Amino acid sequence: MVRRTVTLLLGFLLGLAIFLPLQDAGDRILEKLGREPSAQTYARRGLTAYGRGSLDQAIVNLQAAIAKNPKDATARYALAQALESAGRLKEATAELLRVVEAAPELAAPHYNLAVLYQVQGRRDLQEEELKRALEIEPEFTGAHLLLGNFYFKEGRPDEALAEYNRVADSAYLRPPEEVALLTNRGEIYLAKGQRALAAADWQKALEIDPQDKALREKLRSLQGK
Repeated sequence: MVRRTVTLLLGFLLGLAIFLPLQDAGDRILEKLGREPSAQTYARRGLTAYGRGSLDQAIVNLQAAIAKNPKDATARYALAQALESAGRLKEATAELLRVVEAAPELAAPHYNLAVLYQVQGRRDLQEEELKRALEIEPEFTGAHLLLGNFYFKEGRPDEALAEYNRVADSAYLRPPEEVALLTNRGEIYLAKGQRALAAADWQKALEIDPQDKALREKLRSLQGK
């Protein structure tokens, strides 16, 4: 479930793995002398393992880093990402709750929590966490989009439309996300009787994804073809 908007922070964390080689070499020497690696080295090893998809190794090392430095919110955030990727959602949720408590100024962990709550069917908490993320970072494209999808599925079209309109022109939308936004917004416009706006959104979505046969058929039906 790693998304581009959220992984900016994780990308920064992975970048840390590049800049600590000397410390790691020193810690390996200390290991041979019977000394345990530092929390930073465990964290860096965990991030490196996560970057190459070795989730079990990432989790073990990040847990070791946190055991040595329980206040390390960045290691906890990375651990939550690794646990989420490994499908250990309850553990990932617990770690993210610790992160937001330790670093309340970060929006991304609230977004991650919202995604996990969505998977777990805890929709009230999903909405709450998305709103918290947007209070911290009002221009958070991913949070606006996910909140718009939440409102759309909950049958709250006006609120969904407001969220979609905030990010419709965002450069941070990936093609599949933009297609989903345009498809849903078109449905809202159609329900409001704004057929021209619905057709425009669906046409734009098809320009992005010409293979969407269901949407193409809907557009043809709307245009009476």
